[in-house]
Amino acid sequence: MAMTSSDLIQARLLISNILDELALDAYLFEIEPRDGHWELKVECAVEEGWGSYRLALEERQLHAGFNGETARNTLQEQCRQGLKECRKNVGETE
Repeated sequence: MAMTSSDLIQARLLISNILDELALDAYLFEIEPRDGHWELKVECAVEEGWGSYRLALEERQLHAGFNGETARNTLQEQCRQGLKECRKNVGETE
């Protein structure tokens, strides 16, 4: 599937919303297309400093997550599991 600038914008907005919902204490992220998948790079606050994580997200699932709740929920759970070492905001729940 050919990537467009619209896909990149949608992917960035989707992942930004998902990461906000995870209530991470502090983080920076990038999402980039790769051969057959998208790579999510996240730097986040961990117990003692900062951690750096990379997650491979399936291209079809990411595209489905733009408009589909089930695919979006799957992406959110994948991010939750891949970023479980990141500190959460005090008083926030998962």
